[in-house]
Amino acid sequence: MSSMKPSVPRGGALGLASCLLALASVVAAPPAAAAAEAPGAAPRYRLEVLHRSTPGSTALVTALNNRGEVAFNTSGSGGSAFVWSRGHATDWGDRFDQITDLSDRGDVLGYAGRYDQSSVWRDGRMTPLPGKLEQISPNGQWLAGMAQTRAAVSDGTRLWFSEPLSEEIQSYATDVNDHGVAVGISIYDRNGPDGAILFDRDRTTPLYSFLGYGESQPRAINGAGQVVGYGGVGWFRYDDGAVTTLDLPALDINDRGWIVGRDRLLIGGVVHGIAGLLRPADQARVGYLGLELVNDAGQLAGLANVDGQGAAVLLTPVPEPRAWALALAGLCGLGLVLRRCPTRPQAGVGHRSQL
Repeated sequence: MSSMKPSVPRGGALGLASCLLALASVVAAPPAAAAAEAPGAAPRYRLEVLHRSTPGSTALVTALNNRGEVAFNTSGSGGSAFVWSRGHATDWGDRFDQITDLSDRGDVLGYAGRYDQSSVWRDGRMTPLPGKLEQISPNGQWLAGMAQTRAAVSDGTRLWFSEPLSEEIQSYATDVNDHGVAVGISIYDRNGPDGAILFDRDRTTPLYSFLGYGESQPRAINGAGQVVGYGGVGWFRYDDGAVTTLDLPALDINDRGWIVGRDRLLIGGVVHGIAGLLRPADQARVGYLGLELVNDAGQLAGLANVDGQGAAVLLTPVPEPRAWALALAGLCGLGLVLRRCPTRPQAGVGHRSQL
């Protein structure tokens, strides 16, 4: 008996493959990756207002995770703690007085009733922590902050302290990465400046010898161990013993090496004015920009003046028009191919199989 082989019109497979690849490049790729292809190139941004300040209430943005969720606290009468996710802000005031950080797995960290001890909301349960641990790693494994006047990292149960430095009277951590490496500040006696430290469970490294004389305050550390902050050399990036001075406030750094500083963004050695990266409709609405957080998808969070009013905001990269044009062209091409394809009878319908 002869067998029937499915026939694919010439160009059909190619059109289908082009369409699928185009759609995948737009849907599956991170927003920033789709928009910024050349080294140093920056994406176009879409602005979302998370909370508008009023004369009696202002907002402070404290966390941005890699899922695009933002934590902010409002002050004044009726102040509360919020987590913004997928276009909606949820009031967490019945659980937290203040939220200090978020992990990528949905952990919420903050103060609940006591300001000398942090708590974490994890897997639907509130757990008190051993100290003032205000930072959580993106994977949720590590926490960092201060316990017993010392900078500390924790796995949620056990504490590891930084080594006390000469004349140190107190220390605390300011950020921690997925490897349990934290940065922090060592506070000396009143006659000396505070110094930056880098520490984990095994050793403590003073950074002030790299950063020049004067106050040094690290702001953030990424997964590669790169640290950004302010020191005697000015705003800096520290990377395994090498220090680079920067022309923007270095307030946060993501795993791709992007650095955000209020109204500017450093990508691949190129500094961009963030206002100029906004969509035209958003540019007309925005005055002051005070962005302090960046995640691995290139989203930015902080405060801004929008429509003449203070607000907590989130900026999200949007695909370039050519990315959408590629996807649309693939769909159109596939449609034309299928339209030209003659309809073929199905096996067993309208003909007989030959023996």
